Amino acid sequence: MTLLNTAAESILAHVLSLKFEGNCHLNATACTVTVSEVGGISFEHGPNGLEWLGKPVALALGETSMNTIANFRCGFLINCTYTLGEETEMTVTDSAEGEATMAAEKAPPKRSAGFCPATSEWDATYK
Repeated sequence: MTLLNTAAESILAHVLSLKFEGNCHLNATACTVTVSEVGGISFEHGPNGLEWLGKPVALALGETSMNTIANFRCGFLINCTYTLGEETEMTVTDSAEGEATMAAEKAPPKRSAGFCPATSEWDATYK
């Protein structure tokens, strides 16, 4: 990420790259996730000094709007595109040693196209 403003009550960052790896599945069927576009994340202070709440946001870059968009393929039937938005919240914590961890737990991505499961949840941890 690249920070787009100075430290304040709210911080805006541009996501430079995003990969989904690991245990992506629909029941017993393995799935793949491909990110086609990255946008931004807005961070606001959480309940304590070492915690932040992060929400994906669209970034306006000139006349272009960039948002985080990911395609989820699972077997031959499921081919779904999600746009990550403010409904997809993440918690960001910072250890005393300065190592940050960003986690999404049962965060609902917004379905934007394709044939999608009735319920989708995003569980991820980034360091």
